[in-house]
Amino acid sequence: MPHPEENAGFEIRDQIAWLHTTGMPKSMDLSHAIDKHQGVQRTDRIVQQSEHEGVLGATRTVLSRGTPVTEDAARWEGWGTALRPAFEPIIIARKPLDGSIVGNVLEHGVGGINIDGTRFAGDRWPTNVAFDAAQADALDVLTGTWQEGSLSRKFPIFRFEHKPSPGERPRAYGISHTTVKPLALLRWLVTLVTPVGGVVLEPFAGSGTTVEAAAAAGFRVVAIEKNTDYLPLIRSRMEQ
Repeated sequence: MPHPEENAGFEIRDQIAWLHTTGMPKSMDLSHAIDKHQGVQRTDRIVQQSEHEGVLGATRTVLSRGTPVTEDAARWEGWGTALRPAFEPIIIARKPLDGSIVGNVLEHGVGGINIDGTRFAGDRWPTNVAFDAAQADALDVLTGTWQEGSLSRKFPIFRFEHKPSPGERPRAYGISHTTVKPLALLRWLVTLVTPVGGVVLEPFAGSGTTVEAAAAAGFRVVAIEKNTDYLPLIRSRMEQ
């Protein structure tokens, strides 16, 4: 949560919070990719495409991977390129303080964390480990009870989808983004670090999840995205 630099184009009275999350790429079906690389198609491969067109576009779901055609593809059947993203780290950082924490907060308006604004699960203090409801249930199955209660009760539990819903995955002109974040999670993170009246700086806008989350939370936002193909995705979010 750095205080802004005047040479960065913001006056010192502006309050800026910076936060970045990274996504994990989807696994590639290595066997199918080898068949495609060798110029052959699987006639029994079944891919379902949704009927929803327009800005949000259509989604594709592989119902049947099909039978490998080439010998190389058969050899690598069942292999992929990524594990299921069950753990995704999020880094919250700040620049070195300008003096003490209290002095930095009073002078620049940044440096603290909005605890009361981000409480959840029965008004509990936010922790640095967060589960969605499904992961909390899985934890209870594995661990049983502890001190006459489920272990998940000891952790705050987010009530958001662990993956963005189709409505949170914008698509425009055949372009989509591979690592879309859950909107509820980004809104919680933005609220956690951004002071009242502050500005959220998103240097890697992607599909615009942070932009939408910041706007929905009532913050100003400056977003940067070098890939112009993603700009219609961001516009579609804000037009909704």
